[in-house]
Amino acid sequence: MITLLEVAEADAEGSVAEIYEDIRRALGLPVVNLVYRHLAVEPARLAAVWRALRPNLTSRAADAAARRLVAAAVPPAVTPLSAAILAEAGLDADRARLARATLDAYARANSRNLLGMHALLDGCPGTRERADTLEPPTAAPILPLARLDALPTATIELLSEMSAALVGPEKPVLVPSLLRHFASDLPLLALLWTALRPATGATITASSDAVAAKARELAAGLTQPVAPLEEQSDREIAARFVVAMSTLIVTGEAFRAAIAEAP
Repeated sequence: MITLLEVAEADAEGSVAEIYEDIRRALGLPVVNLVYRHLAVEPARLAAVWRALRPNLTSRAADAAARRLVAAAVPPAVTPLSAAILAEAGLDADRARLARATLDAYARANSRNLLGMHALLDGCPGTRERADTLEPPTAAPILPLARLDALPTATIELLSEMSAALVGPEKPVLVPSLLRHFASDLPLLALLWTALRPATGATITASSDAVAAKARELAAGLTQPVAPLEEQSDREIAARFVVAMSTLIVTGEAFRAAIAEAP
């Protein structure tokens, strides 16, 4: 599986490492999302994008808009996995707490970054209101992010199937980071996919399209101006992540419903 190039957090050096640290601190997250890790392959591009987005994504206005996006994410109907089945898969109380914290972190991250991608695609004139910066929360511990090159073949095959169904089969493959946080536990990942798979296709697409449309509307009202991306390759990246982020906001809420009976 040829996946989207990225600079892993553990491999970041120099200016990339500094920007990664600022992203984590400014957004109150324990991880740097894939969109930034991919942009970091060209450090100057990462720096330019983060410089453009930071004033908005750290604002109270963006926080309120992001919360509206998560609230608007109607997850597909999934049958909650029973406590007994989840226990058999190793989801005890401690891991359930980490799993829910992981879903919380990605709901926070994807909703903000989705606003950012729309601002980069459409441009944003800005309302010229004062950028009232919001103090970010303390980042909570979450499930570790699995390295793709360290996973067994069976897990890679499942991630490939899930990624194609959720965000498309385009090459190089975009493997959503949210899935990778559950990838170190193949039985649990397989259970989550069993719960979600019947809703993939038109059902989840309709919900994610609605989230993306709402994000585009809200991004136009951000307080600080953002110039639209000019390079076609950059615009293609942003457009691809619009699909991924909106879908993963919905997917995360579906996963939350699937593990509702965990301790």
